[in-house]
Amino acid sequence: MNLKASKNLRETIQFYLIDCKTIIGKSIDVFIIFLNLLVCIVFVAETYPISEQTRKILDTIELVVVLFFIIEYIFRLYGARNRVKHLYNIYSIIDILAIIPTISVFILPASAMQIGFFKIIRVFRVFRIFRFLRFTADPHFFFGNITQSLLKVF
Repeated sequence: MNLKASKNLRETIQFYLIDCKTIIGKSIDVFIIFLNLLVCIVFVAETYPISEQTRKILDTIELVVVLFFIIEYIFRLYGARNRVKHLYNIYSIIDILAIIPTISVFILPASAMQIGFFKIIRVFRVFRIFRFLRFTADPHFFFGNITQSLLKVF
């Protein structure tokens, strides 16, 4: 791939990940919001006593969703104008904090997850709720103009 095509690809990725006015941009936003809602539902469902079979299904759903989050994170990093600045962006930090707990469960052995430090990492899954902040940063969101009072209600 030549330099110009690479730059165009980066610009295209960046545009559609921050765009909320075109069909593609709205579709990406809706899909990511759906995944955020789904992973929050899984998080809440896991707080209840559930069967081992249901827990395995929820773990699978969580893993698939987090894989999409990882892909989104990589695309956002690739499409960023300044990648170093992007790494320190609050939304980027929230994304990483939301991804790490799931990845740690699948990478580390089960015995390591009993250590207090790794139990604390699992608590970071709650940061997935903060991923919604990215969508409220634009006052036009993708449903039209959103006022502060409507945002508070949401």
